[in-house]
Amino acid sequence: MDVWAIKPIVDVTILHGERLLMVQFSTPPDRQAGWFLPNDVIREREHPDKAAARVLHEQIGLSIPAPQIFTVDSFQGNDGSWHLALHYLLKIDDAVAAEIRPSIAKIHWFDLAKLPAKAEVAHHGWYLDVVARNLRRMNSVSSTR
Repeated sequence: MDVWAIKPIVDVTILHGERLLMVQFSTPPDRQAGWFLPNDVIREREHPDKAAARVLHEQIGLSIPAPQIFTVDSFQGNDGSWHLALHYLLKIDDAVAAEIRPSIAKIHWFDLAKLPAKAEVAHHGWYLDVVARNLRRMNSVSSTR
């Protein structure tokens, strides 16, 4: 029987109009520098929705109900473990004041037309791919309604 090391992760794409919130960590996870979506590993026995809400509260000071799970990735990480990444989407209608929390070095709202270069985004720009997929899915869901 194979034994799998599993690393369940949640991240949240936060949109306000045509802007996207990204963070830089004080101590970057996995030794990855650059911009991230707010994210964390799901704790043992923690429901993914609660993990997404926790990430928003702990990293940027938002206390809101869980955002909507939107897309999922499954892949082998650089450490050899199976990564199951649950990508959440949160659309904010009203401006919110995101707070820099102890784990966060910087918060920035990027215009969707002027996102940072791939080289400036953690994991070789992977989060830009996640955002692009979430936006495509969001647009396709909106057009079918």
